[in-house]
Amino acid sequence: MRPLLIVKFSTLLGGRNTVAHHDRLVDVCAGGDAKAAAELSGQHWSELGGHINQLFDTNQLTEDAPV
Repeated sequence: MRPLLIVKFSTLLGGRNTVAHHDRLVDVCAGGDAKAAAELSGQHWSELGGHINQLFDTNQLTEDAPV
């Protein structure tokens, strides 16, 4: 999990994108828009999946990977 967090938050933009995403998600949930909440959640998990794939593709999830 740690390599994933490093990739996700290693840039200021990555952190800002995550905060902005969660802010939007809270807003649509508070507004009762289940469809928009589901779409935003799907986008979030797709992005996270891309980060996980990147870690596997670059062999950063091995026991010898730098932390």
